[in-house]
Amino acid sequence: MAVAQGRPRERTEIIQALLARGSQRSVLLALACLGYAAELDPALRAEVERQAGRLIPPTSVGTARELGRIGPLVLELLPPPERAAAAPAALYTVQAAGGVLSELAIPFLARYSAHPAYEVRAEPARLWPRFDTRRYAAEVISLLPADQNVTVVSDAELAALAEFSPRQDLNVVGEVTGEALGTYLGAIRALYLAVRGNGLLTDLGFLKGQDTLRSIEISHCSGIRDLSGLTGLPVRSAVLDLRSDLLPIGPVLAGWTALRDLVLRGTHANWSLDGFAPASSWTA
Repeated sequence: MAVAQGRPRERTEIIQALLARGSQRSVLLALACLGYAAELDPALRAEVERQAGRLIPPTSVGTARELGRIGPLVLELLPPPERAAAAPAALYTVQAAGGVLSELAIPFLARYSAHPAYEVRAEPARLWPRFDTRRYAAEVISLLPADQNVTVVSDAELAALAEFSPRQDLNVVGEVTGEALGTYLGAIRALYLAVRGNGLLTDLGFLKGQDTLRSIEISHCSGIRDLSGLTGLPVRSAVLDLRSDLLPIGPVLAGWTALRDLVLRGTHANWSLDGFAPASSWTA
């Protein structure tokens, strides 16, 4: 605020004092000031950018967060993927860009969607909720490889995923409705589905007719009272973590003829090993 409201001489004195301190935080603060210093000696501006450049690419989560708080200005200084090929530097760079919280960061993050390191590409996927849902899906999520894990946390994200980057491996976390899941699965025949931490769902009816599904996980969905949607699915592997002793799982297991691997957690209504389909060959 002092830089924005100060006179040119006062701006210069403030920024010079910050540089004189020489700490990482003061240099980053001087860099942040550039965005508010409409009139500034070009040599001083260049010196701020030179000293800040020693902190770029960031080498820690803390530095990445500090850089992100500076705002869109930092996007001009962060390296593109071809200059941040090593995974740690690239990962912290993406975290810094994601911390900018401006739509101006979207084109920058899109460039990292094709980074060779899986853990680096995971960061643009994780940042989706911070930005406009449809634009981010169109410009960033759509560029991620098909095998990249993408998690959706809302009906809007699920619809955008179907429109711009349909995937047969689907990860859903949080309050996504059964209606939205049914619409997606009706258009995109999933091979893998994980639904976690959803308190809205009371049944799994959106799974009926999913004859391509090979793997499923349902966990921490406290509102589910009806498992009939699981019956007859061609799943080979399943993880069920259900917190109710009123859920009869026996009929489900009896209909899973392709089952090979099963993990059961939580509390379930009584079931027996004798209840598995005769054709199943599984490990538990």
